[in-house]
Amino acid sequence: MRRSRPIPRRPRPTGFTLLELVVALAILLVLLGAAIQVTLQGQAGYETDTLALTLEGDGRRVIDQIAHEVRQAAASTLVPATPAASTSLSFKMNTGYGASGVQLGPLFAYAFALESGEFDNGLDDNRNGLTDEGVVTRQVAGGVPVTIARYVRKNGLTFTWNAATSTLQLALVLERLDSRGQLLSRTVKTSVKLRN
Repeated sequence: MRRSRPIPRRPRPTGFTLLELVVALAILLVLLGAAIQVTLQGQAGYETDTLALTLEGDGRRVIDQIAHEVRQAAASTLVPATPAASTSLSFKMNTGYGASGVQLGPLFAYAFALESGEFDNGLDDNRNGLTDEGVVTRQVAGGVPVTIARYVRKNGLTFTWNAATSTLQLALVLERLDSRGQLLSRTVKTSVKLRN
């Protein structure tokens, strides 16, 4: 009897078929796209958080500066005398006592003013994405007003007097657009008890 010879089998090709490569590439692209999207969202969130911290820090710095000087004010020199959500405040500091009584220093003034290029018309005149935004200025004894804060919401600096407690409440609202074009606003408040 004759034995039949086994038919040699062709070796199975190693590697991937074209279809397998296309499917693997598609899955890889979907995963890469998702990773990029998560990274971009994380970066935008980080930028928004950084901007929020910057606004809060700037607001706190300005409010603390104003509060420090107002604490030394003679209550009788406040203008307006009974600020009720006023956007400006003038006062003289008590610099000491003399034979004639309290010695007063020069006149200090803090005020909200519209940003250069902005008009009080409800429009974004300077095309920065904010409407009628302004600045906080500090002026000493009729000198040149110095800008100490930018990106202040319209009428975002307020002084409110509480006569019952001789306390002045200060509030400052700063706002900017984040990297996604959304308005980000931060409010900083403090109270000052006048000594004089």
